[in-house]
Amino acid sequence: MSTAFLPVEGDEASIRDWFHQVVNARENPVALQESLEWIQQSLAATGKSPLPPFCKGGLGGIHHAPPFAKVGSGGDSPKPDPSNVDLIAYHAPLALLEGAWLQSVALAANEQNETVNKLFACYLTLLGKDESDSPAFAYRGWLNLCQISLPQASAWRFAHDTRLSASALYFSCLQLALGLHSGNLSPEALGFTLAYLKSESPWRLPALPVNKRNAVLAAMTIQAESTLKAFSSDGKKWPRICAGFNLYQINEINYLNGLQTFLHRRTSLAGQVTEIFRRKLRFAQGYHASVKLGNRGLEEWFAEKPFDAVGFLDALASSHYVQGKKGQRLFDRLTGCDGPMFGVFDKEELDLMNGWLDGVAQDDKMDIGESNPIPSDIVELSTVIPSPADNAVDTLLPPNAGRSGGGRSNGSEASDLTRPHPNPPPMGEGTVELNLTVLPGNPPCPPFPRGGRGDFFDRIDNRTLFHLLINRDMEVKTQTAAQRWVRGILARTSPIHRGKAPFRELFFDYSPQTLAQRIVQLHTLEVSKHKPFQAPPKLRREEYIWGIRQFAPAILVDGCWLQHTGEAVSQDCRTQRLLFRIYAEELGGGIIDLNHRKIYRDLLDDLGIHLAPVEAIAFARDSSLLEAAFDLPCYLLAISQYPRTYFPEILGLNLAIELSGLGGDYMRLADELRYWNIEPRIVTLHLSIDNLAGGHAAMACEAIQLYMDEILSLGGVSMQNKIWQRVWSGYLSLNTVTQRFKWSLMLGFCRNFLPQRLFSVFQKLF
Repeated sequence: MSTAFLPVEGDEASIRDWFHQVVNARENPVALQESLEWIQQSLAATGKSPLPPFCKGGLGGIHHAPPFAKVGSGGDSPKPDPSNVDLIAYHAPLALLEGAWLQSVALAANEQNETVNKLFACYLTLLGKDESDSPAFAYRGWLNLCQISLPQASAWRFAHDTRLSASALYFSCLQLALGLHSGNLSPEALGFTLAYLKSESPWRLPALPVNKRNAVLAAMTIQAESTLKAFSSDGKKWPRICAGFNLYQINEINYLNGLQTFLHRRTSLAGQVTEIFRRKLRFAQGYHASVKLGNRGLEEWFAEKPFDAVGFLDALASSHYVQGKKGQRLFDRLTGCDGPMFGVFDKEELDLMNGWLDGVAQDDKMDIGESNPIPSDIVELSTVIPSPADNAVDTLLPPNAGRSGGGRSNGSEASDLTRPHPNPPPMGEGTVELNLTVLPGNPPCPPFPRGGRGDFFDRIDNRTLFHLLINRDMEVKTQTAAQRWVRGILARTSPIHRGKAPFRELFFDYSPQTLAQRIVQLHTLEVSKHKPFQAPPKLRREEYIWGIRQFAPAILVDGCWLQHTGEAVSQDCRTQRLLFRIYAEELGGGIIDLNHRKIYRDLLDDLGIHLAPVEAIAFARDSSLLEAAFDLPCYLLAISQYPRTYFPEILGLNLAIELSGLGGDYMRLADELRYWNIEPRIVTLHLSIDNLAGGHAAMACEAIQLYMDEILSLGGVSMQNKIWQRVWSGYLSLNTVTQRFKWSLMLGFCRNFLPQRLFSVFQKLF
């Protein structure tokens, strides 16, 4: 049980605070920018090392079984060893965030890149087919077996749970920061993946059955090696791949060194008792003004920074508080049910201290650094990782690496693993200067802003905002403009229509059954519209081609509203995994030929419509595209930037989009395209995968039902009703945001084709 009430102080606090910032950085443009600068510094700090040997002999060597688990046959899930429960908690940040460095590798505009597509396939392989197949789900099983209760990794209490190691949190910070920007840092993400696969550490995917673990790593190895072949060793991107590779190796070594320190400390009762006092001394100050320990007042011991753990335990061991037999000591009476310190320590902590005191009574050595032998299978963990070249490590590890920045060690893990950065970046205005520390070879965690949102409220036109968002611009003003765009659309959308409204837009009171029934009714209504095709279509071939051009901005970012729902932190959450599965299938699930955006781009090329790449400014400024054609994609990209703030609206919007791909309109459209010898694959594909039998529309419905159940359990019926109105607003917002485009499409059609049609009519008349 974690007893932390407030976060730890000093060196370790900056790591834990930074982890909480980075894991929740998606909607914080300041944190996004700082994480980008930090990961760039971290990559640069790897130095000019020789090219790593990831091409020699292939990847994925021996996959060792976890030494802290009891492994059965290959198909059985390994069970955690009860004697290593503290190791299970120690490693939790990394195990619950497996693959975080790839979480944003495939975004709008870059997913057709072959490298990105294969890295996305690696990420999908690592995460498994659904939440129950994910590494995090398996590791949560371990935590449950060990009776270790941890909140979601995004929670503040998670970051500040002292059972979780600072070194694991730091390594996770690097992976999260790289993952946040992996869309722009795909070569570095590739290098990081290669190093992960080349590692022989047993700490990767430890809770998966051995056969499954080996299969996952083998499949990822094939995908990564295939990706690497696209790069030349003398190309511009090769050093970036090397930087990512070395970043992983250096920090894995740092992590294993931290593990060694932890293992030595945990085998010493004195070390464990030190940790207990260190965690609690903040709250002991002010209550012991008249108490002396050794030749100093107890308040002096508690106020000293860093805490003199060795001196404190020496003084306590020789004091009258611990003299005598167990149960008769003054310390026992003070902590007993009638003593003034009752409740300060829990039973587990008192048992540890009594064990230590028994050792003191037998004149055991008091050196905290001294410990019992560590099992050889765990000692050898740090030897299975191939080190980068010696000259690279010398560059990265200064002489004072691994020491605290002066003064005496307080016995904490962070003091053993961190050092002050010799040249910290300058503090900007509006920041809080912290005692920032860093694992050897990396820059420090950045300072945290005091708050404030900035004053940028200028309006940006839809073409400009589209260009900025498609290029993943992280500036505060861009993100502010994106949120203003979303708010504007939602403000014009009323969830409860007054008066007449089409059946598909009518509001209804939520229940899981009512939602499912309404969706079935809408589907039945749409399907009933379909009539046998009668040639010729009402629209001519050139008119269809013009329309296909106008839909390009929206369809070339298909699925983008869900592009940030697949973050590693939610890999074991059913609702988010349903949405991410929809997104993954929109992108072809790592198979480039099934990618919806590529299919549409191929259609454009077949029809002689040659548009610039969507990320190019020429695309956003293309005069052949209607101004209103950018309204919908702009909204989809903008709302995707806020996957938590607008989660209810995204659920409703997703349902509307998935239902729009079903029914008679799409079936008729496919028939008419075939008539004009236009490839209808983009239409027929949506008709098949959006189905209600188990396709995207069914997943969209289930995601809403699951989310609404969560709201009901947390906030009751009243809160559920309010959230349902937001979900329905998101559903109706698709109609709101496309209104101008529909009118522009009609006007554009009239302007471009009506004169010609009228001329043809007059020709026939006269």
